[in-house]
Amino acid sequence: MPRRESPITGNGPLAQFAKALRELRTSAGNPTYDQLAKEGYFSKSVLSQAAAGHRLPTLAVTLAYARACGGDRDEWQQRWEDTRRSLADVKEVEPPRRAFAVPRPPAPDLTRTVSAAAFVEHLRQLKSQAGLSLRQLVERSEGKLVRSTLSDALNRTTLPRWAVVEEIVRACGVVDQLPAWQKTWTKIHSSKRNAVSALRGAKPQGVRPRPGGPPPLPVRRPLVDVENVAHDAAVLKFALKEALQHIERLNEELERRDEMIKHLQVWASVDPAGALQSKVTEPAWRFIGHVTVDHLSGSPVTVPEEYATQLGMRPRALRPLTGPDYHMVMLIWGDRQPLFESLQPVLRHLNASPGDPLFVVVDGYRLQARITPPEGV
Repeated sequence: MPRRESPITGNGPLAQFAKALRELRTSAGNPTYDQLAKEGYFSKSVLSQAAAGHRLPTLAVTLAYARACGGDRDEWQQRWEDTRRSLADVKEVEPPRRAFAVPRPPAPDLTRTVSAAAFVEHLRQLKSQAGLSLRQLVERSEGKLVRSTLSDALNRTTLPRWAVVEEIVRACGVVDQLPAWQKTWTKIHSSKRNAVSALRGAKPQGVRPRPGGPPPLPVRRPLVDVENVAHDAAVLKFALKEALQHIERLNEELERRDEMIKHLQVWASVDPAGALQSKVTEPAWRFIGHVTVDHLSGSPVTVPEEYATQLGMRPRALRPLTGPDYHMVMLIWGDRQPLFESLQPVLRHLNASPGDPLFVVVDGYRLQARITPPEGV
């Protein structure tokens, strides 16, 4: 059973307009607002507020409400325009909301508060003791505060602005405690400024100039130590060069190991008489799909489970591979289907485009790829 609507109070133009909308709905068989929403293409909450009598709905909502109830479009457009002119004449406003009582919080002990985090904690306790939500604080501040500002001020450990603190204290109903809050806020703010000045190398307050001459010019420390930055850049450049040389040596070692594995395979296929038992086959190329836009932008490329098993992999395993131009490629088999983490540098090396077929071959720890079908495939 739908919930009954609240009665409309008053006899002004706004109340008369809302009553007329409800009478139209009653004459249409009193459909639910869910049914009106399907016919009027507005949400049921918007249509319900249109007939609540709190504010004049927009012309679009009014016409949608009338259309869903079978009303005449021209008639309700004229009614809406007449009501708007009447409201402009009498300056009818939205009825004020009922005030709610706020318990008076006790005065906090702010004499030992020396940090911004402790100050914010006292603010949170004040809000909790007053029993107010963020929405209620915004309402009691009469638009001087917004919800996001209050949330930032009460959830961080930095000192909020005094204007925000003042409005929170006023909204909690303890205006007589403002001097104590302001004194503590000023003390913490001043200590913060002095600490920042000390870090910047400024002269402490209270130092008088030398007698008999003008005061010395303040010594300003440079924002950036150029010598140290240049030294650090040289160190990083040398470290990067060493790392690149190390990667080249590792790739050369991988190539030598792959050649050794091939020779061992040949030796293993020779019988004691010196004849080859069988021809050593090269790793076969495998078609793994077509190149997509996501692949070119760095998305993973799936690999058939059969191929991953053929490479000696199993679930929850990974294998680092070296692609063209010594690009590192990770073959990962997680809880789902195995995949290459990204083939973006390989596809760029091949100048691949969306829709190109993609063939790969894994030989040991070396990955080769091509976008043209190899022979025999």
